[in-house]
Amino acid sequence: MKRYIEDDDAKGIRPDLINRVRNILAMLISAVDIDGINGPPGWRIHRLTGDRAGTWSISASGKLADHVRA
Repeated sequence: MKRYIEDDDAKGIRPDLINRVRNILAMLISAVDIDGINGPPGWRIHRLTGDRAGTWSISASGKLADHVRA
């Protein structure tokens, strides 16, 4: 993800997920705070618990998820 964000290098991201990842990143960048983060049900945005408390998960696919600290 870091390479994609910083260098627009999508190597390692499945071609069928590039637009979806781009949309998720655009939403995260434009959000003022955690309350501004929303998306379709398929993104499965949810707060993690336990030792990951304070972190949110957003799914780009069943196997590719990104974790965001609030």
